[in-house]
Formats: sequence, structure tokens, C-alpha cells
Amino acid sequence: MLEKEVKKESGASSLTLGADQTVRLAISTFQTLLASDFRADEIEVAIVADQAKFRLLSSSEVDAHLVAISEAD
Repeated sequence: MLEKEVKKESGASSLTLGADQTVRLAISTFQTLLASDFRADEIEVAIVADQAKFRLLSSSEVDAHLVAISEAD
């Protein structure tokens, strides 16, 4: 399912998504698979960026992504 969504979001010619798009797509796909909406305090989201730097998103950052997802629906 995630692979289909990535192709749909990025277009068939390019598989490049920005960090925000990637996080939102991952959360949205997870919500769809579990048939549940999340609150920021219910999930943890981390990003592995350049040079393998691991960063856990704060609750407010996760909440901002959840709001953006709900507004897009």
C-alpha cells in the first residue's frame, strides 16, 4: 500500500518526496492500515536524515503533521 501511495504522491516519473510529505504519507498510510486516527501523544515519529542522523519528532511537530493530514482530507 505504501509503495502505491508513494507513486501516486510523487508521480510516475519521479520518486522524490520532501521530508514533510514523507512523514505525512507514512502517518496517513499507518492510519489507513489500522483504521484509526492518531493523536500526537499516541505515536512516535522519527526521521533518519543525511549522514544517518536520527531525530525523534516532538509531540508538537507530530501534531502539526496530523493537522496537515486532516486538512488535506
